[in-house]
Amino acid sequence: MNQKPPCPHCAQIVELPGENFDSTVTCPHCNGKFNPMQEIMKEGMKWFDRQVVKENAGVSDVDFKAIIDACDPLFAAVEPFTKRANHRYNIRHCYTCPPSDAVHKEVAGYTDREDFEPYTETYLDAHTAAIEALSSTFDNLVGAFDALQNDDHLYSTYAELLRASSNLYEFNLSAYSKAAECAATDVLKAQLKDAKETLAAIELLESKAAYAQATAAVAEAEAREVKNREFEQKAKDAGSRAEALLGKNEKGKARAEKTSEVVSASVRPTAVYVPGPIGKTIGLVIGSLTLVLGVILVIGALGALLNYLGVPKFILSSTMATLIGAIIFLFSARIIGGIILTLVDAFWVSFIAHTFNIIVSGALGYLLAYHLATVIILAGVTGLIFQSVLFQIQARARRQTLKISKAYLLAILMLLSDLFISSPIVGFIVR
Repeated sequence: MNQKPPCPHCAQIVELPGENFDSTVTCPHCNGKFNPMQEIMKEGMKWFDRQVVKENAGVSDVDFKAIIDACDPLFAAVEPFTKRANHRYNIRHCYTCPPSDAVHKEVAGYTDREDFEPYTETYLDAHTAAIEALSSTFDNLVGAFDALQNDDHLYSTYAELLRASSNLYEFNLSAYSKAAECAATDVLKAQLKDAKETLAAIELLESKAAYAQATAAVAEAEAREVKNREFEQKAKDAGSRAEALLGKNEKGKARAEKTSEVVSASVRPTAVYVPGPIGKTIGLVIGSLTLVLGVILVIGALGALLNYLGVPKFILSSTMATLIGAIIFLFSARIIGGIILTLVDAFWVSFIAHTFNIIVSGALGYLLAYHLATVIILAGVTGLIFQSVLFQIQARARRQTLKISKAYLLAILMLLSDLFISSPIVGFIVR
């Protein structure tokens, strides 16, 4: 029988054989290619979406949140059924897996004896009721989401929430499908057992032994068979229902994912610059240098005040060198060595280092009064070694590690700061 679907490109009617309805065809009017079956399904989905929006017109985000809250106790109610369904499924299928498979280890950890029991009609009915209650509320959730306005600033969050709920819903539906499969298997085993008992009863009847007992056994077996058939039909219905709900949920998940993509494409957040490692390092260096210069200016003002008060030049120069050295060490230790110290730590390290340099320089100057170059070299090398060791000791005291190479580099910076920062400032102040 020929079909006459419209072409989605030119809207002209295209007549084609029925067997080509689910294949890609070429429109004779515009030469456009399309699949008639897929186009009809697309139109059907669009119509369905319009109907859902129409039925849920006026739904607000408050209603959506209320339905989300209503889903929570339903998910909690179906959770025990889901857990037991997964356990019973693993128990029934672990024997088909290799002994080294992880399923065997998981089954070995099951301690609830109910997991090893067969399904009953009452239990399957209870599981079905929990799933149906959850499915009804979840359908309302999907409908409420479709009715939301996508210009809401929380719309993308709602889409993610719907997607997460769909994943949890799918997990519970998969467990329900496993429960239906296990229930059907248990029914078949029960039917086989009843058939054997019926056969044994019939043999008793034929041998005319224990006639009354045999007749009762046959009647009981027939009653169980009727009940098992009803249970079997319920198990089949549960499996069909699970497949239908899973298929329906796939459409809901696809809608949520598509919505998230649209929202992500249409609502772009303001670009925010996030510096990389190099940018962070440059920013730290610039900020530290700016702060160090500011602090040095403050120390210079303090030195000018001390000079105005008549403090001896020796004490003034030592104080300025100690304070400036402490600031240089505080920031350079973090930038170069990666160690974090307090201002008090930096001050005491600088005080000890400069006190040692003063003592060593004075002793060498007294012993080698006529060899100034030798005194300068020895004092510099001795101070460099002492300061590097002192810096490492301080780092270990703070449970941090400072490499020897970086310790020497910090010591060199300390000596350079005395020569090119502290000394010029003191000379400018006392001039």
